[in-house]
Amino acid sequence: MAFTIALELSLDEAKDLLASAGFALSRSSKTDIIVAYFLQNKIYDMFELNFKAVGRAISKAKVLPVQ
Repeated sequence: MAFTIALELSLDEAKDLLASAGFALSRSSKTDIIVAYFLQNKIYDMFELNFKAVGRAISKAKVLPVQ
């Protein structure tokens, strides 16, 4: 999936690339939904994407990050 962001692909192009490698974006995976949102809205900032994914993981674990 990182390649789809790095290559700044459209959502359709990303789906095609992933399918050619035997993968797909899943509507049941929050991470895949976030990636699809970023691709659809042409947001290719990996730092922002990682921030959203880490924030989701922290909230899911219900653990406060160590400061």
